[in-house]
Amino acid sequence: MKKIYLLAGLLSIGVGASAQIQSTSLSVENSKTTLVPNKKKLSVAPTKFEGQVYYTNNFSTSTDWMHVSGPGQSPGTSGQWAVVNAVPASLVAQAPSYGFPIAMNSVSGGNFAFINSDEAGAGLVQDAFLINTAAIDLSAAGNASLYLNYTEIYRHYQESFSVEVSNNNGSTWTTFVVNPLVEVPVNTNSADPEFETVNISSAKGAGPWTNQVFVRFHYQGTYDWFWGIDDVNITEAFANEIKLSNYYQATDLTTTQGYDYYYVDNSQVSFPGLTFGGTIFNNGSATQNDVALHVTATGYDQTSSTVVIAQGQSDTLSISTPFIPGAVGPYVVNVETTMAAVDSVPTNNMKTFTMYKSLYEYGRDNNIRESSIGNVTSNPSGELSIGNIMEIFDPMTVTAIKIRLDAQAANALGSEFQGEIWVFDGTDFIKVAETVLGTVNVATAEWRQLKISTGSFLLNAGDLVLVTAKHFGTADPVRFSLAQTTYEQSVQGFIADGSGFSLSNPGAVMVRLSDDPTASVNTVTELTNVSVYPNPTTGLITISNNDNTNNTITITDITGKVVATKTANTATTIDLSVFGQGVYVVKVNNANGQLVERVVVR
Repeated sequence: MKKIYLLAGLLSIGVGASAQIQSTSLSVENSKTTLVPNKKKLSVAPTKFEGQVYYTNNFSTSTDWMHVSGPGQSPGTSGQWAVVNAVPASLVAQAPSYGFPIAMNSVSGGNFAFINSDEAGAGLVQDAFLINTAAIDLSAAGNASLYLNYTEIYRHYQESFSVEVSNNNGSTWTTFVVNPLVEVPVNTNSADPEFETVNISSAKGAGPWTNQVFVRFHYQGTYDWFWGIDDVNITEAFANEIKLSNYYQATDLTTTQGYDYYYVDNSQVSFPGLTFGGTIFNNGSATQNDVALHVTATGYDQTSSTVVIAQGQSDTLSISTPFIPGAVGPYVVNVETTMAAVDSVPTNNMKTFTMYKSLYEYGRDNNIRESSIGNVTSNPSGELSIGNIMEIFDPMTVTAIKIRLDAQAANALGSEFQGEIWVFDGTDFIKVAETVLGTVNVATAEWRQLKISTGSFLLNAGDLVLVTAKHFGTADPVRFSLAQTTYEQSVQGFIADGSGFSLSNPGAVMVRLSDDPTASVNTVTELTNVSVYPNPTTGLITISNNDNTNNTITITDITGKVVATKTANTATTIDLSVFGQGVYVVKVNNANGQLVERVVVR
């Protein structure tokens, strides 16, 4: 795939024999939600008020705007700023693979501005401005704080976006970076659409707003993706408005590697819990007092210390008290901002995610596919292993690895893949286990679980492991799914020559350890005349026998411990309630084959 490059740079820990650790860029999205513009246009403003509109433009008249090339522009005109009424067909065709918006679903509809770096082509540098052709008169706003609001769609790779404003007929410009990497990492899609609010108050300088205001949208990229703009307006800023720019969750960095986890296996009873942090931006016109970060989940309610944030400034707050999930199940975690004043735009103050205490799965992805990886440029058709570093807090008997295959090229059908486990020995990651081989059977995305080739492998408390998905290299390689943005150097892998690399701006690979005891046995059975029921049960199960042969029955708990055995040549009943609630594996063998059933006792 294009747009994945292997970059130079060493990692602090070695990976594999003769492993030179390098970096390539690949990441995911933190979505933004900001103020939806007020569309009412006022011709006069006898009294200023919060939200008052001073300017609006929806690109219905294409000559209101023009493309201007910047000083870094390479020759070539394809894909530059233009007023259009549809996303180009060449991008629409790629959308199924990347999931980006394929229409500008703005309030006004119709025309919108668009720049298409994908069409510009490889090797050409875009340094392009979209500028209003006639000066905007903002003199009625006086010294007021103002917002520039607009609707946008984009897919972001490595390009940069900014809004630039001049209050003196273009003599000087004030730049406001939008969609920064901290909020919109590499390989990120916008919402469909997204509403952006930029506080442009500092652009007026020491004096009042004038009738010589110009606005330009600045795009700088090299064969990157696209940016679409619609429904531009300038409004009176709210006095009290803060937003949560981004957040993180991680284990305590003082006692662990500080990684994020979204699936915590039930075996990991010593899991230290998650801590939280977030960056808060004051997007209002007034200084905000007693600003804090507040995080809640089932059985958890914590607030950070408070700070004062001046207009246009950000601060990062953290909560060190860990959230430790209890019973097996999902936990919705809310990360929000609070302050002394009432926020005028509360919709951009909260981020929500779900983490899971899982019966059998242990992984760092959040189960939301954001992108994918098939290979890196230096290894175009060679084998590739890629995965996440994880910590083992308690002994775990791994029986399988789950891998999410992404949508595949037609030529990848029939290709083989597998999972691998590597353990850090203090110097290198050493491969200690692998799964049986899997085969790509469908072009659509799917989760696949592959059992450990030896049946199971014991990981010890304190192990630092790298869990990878591997393919064996073809012109159209097997693609693996990537989820949320995660920490640099925590996503690593190997290419065909054995050298290792890490991803910069990485997305967590959707690969997980499983200790499901049934994964280590063959669940495909020849015993069509034997069945186990009911399932789930409160205790009693019946093993039928229509084979008219002698059945050997073995029942184990989730640790693999045998709790009951029985031999019967007719239907038989067993009471599992005496062993307690949980999951049990019932294995039936006779001369005709084997049946394995996982039974839940409630």
